[in-house]
Amino acid sequence: MVIGCALPLTGEDAAAGQRALQGALVAAQVFDDVGPGFPLVLAVRDTRGTAEGAARAVTELARDERAVAIVGPLTSLESAAAASAAQSLRVPIITLTQREGILAPGDFVFRALLTPRDQAQAVALYAADAAPRGRFAVIYPDDPFGRDLARAFSEGAASRGGKVVRASAYRGAADLASAVDQALGRPAAATKGPPAQPARREDAAGGRAAALDAVFVPDTAEMARLVAAHLRAAGAPDLRLLGVGLWNAPDAAGVPELEGAIFAAPFTAQAERATTRRFVEACRQSFGEDPEAFAAQTHDAVALLVDLLRLEPGAGRERVRWKIQNTAVFEGAAGRLDFEGQRDGKREAMILTIRGGRIVPAQAYPVWKSPDATPAP
Repeated sequence: MVIGCALPLTGEDAAAGQRALQGALVAAQVFDDVGPGFPLVLAVRDTRGTAEGAARAVTELARDERAVAIVGPLTSLESAAAASAAQSLRVPIITLTQREGILAPGDFVFRALLTPRDQAQAVALYAADAAPRGRFAVIYPDDPFGRDLARAFSEGAASRGGKVVRASAYRGAADLASAVDQALGRPAAATKGPPAQPARREDAAGGRAAALDAVFVPDTAEMARLVAAHLRAAGAPDLRLLGVGLWNAPDAAGVPELEGAIFAAPFTAQAERATTRRFVEACRQSFGEDPEAFAAQTHDAVALLVDLLRLEPGAGRERVRWKIQNTAVFEGAAGRLDFEGQRDGKREAMILTIRGGRIVPAQAYPVWKSPDATPAP
């Protein structure tokens, strides 16, 4: 049996493609003495990070290698062409892309990725359950990405009884002070120039800030740091920051302003679940380094196919397509993956926090400490 991988191994996205390939190799158990327990070949093609390269890679894997299913590509630029080619050839493909409409070509196209929108909803669910009041502000970039994640956070919080009480947008760093003031409910006059000294917590703005539990910032760690600086200047230094996987990087961990921030991400090598620990250890032994999110999510897509083929080694493409779509619960390196009759797999987010200058898993609700907070009636 052949599983194909179509990944950008050269070009601008080569680093991500190489990390994804590491995950695929571990999933196919190519480093194990006994392998997966049945005859299996992992065939790999380089998409070169282009639409043409992706279509060609899928075609070669389907026709020349006779792959029963394909995993990849990663980027929006590649994925549409790969999905169309796979549907035309009627070979199941599990994509790892955020691209909107990726499933449109048809029933042989799947996705197994925790999107930024999923991350926004996941951190909203966590925060709404954990925060004392369930009251939030959102400060977001005024672009399609920011607006979409702001909506996703609001929807997620509302589904748990939480509420976004104020939201404000910015177009760049120069707009942040005004956006922070709006999110805190400060009067418009307060946005004209920085205050002579930080506002006292007992003033009107501080009172409004105290009614909030946290601020969601769907942007980079650097923009979140600037938001934190403006919150401090506005007299609200204790508001917890919430974010998405863009903060899951070593340079974010060392930012003092982000200490205590909570965010959702697709993966962390520090997770304690058994499936993650086994995957991390395998990557350390095989590659001498900890895996990242692309590796983990690619691993899980390939590992799912390996499990399906182990149970039914002679399955053809149509049968594999059906089995993917009807996967109920698969425990992977990056957490649970469910399709349950759908083609857009539901992934489990990892909720992380920054503590002591390190990114670590948030240990359930005790991470949220607001000694002066009283729950809303």
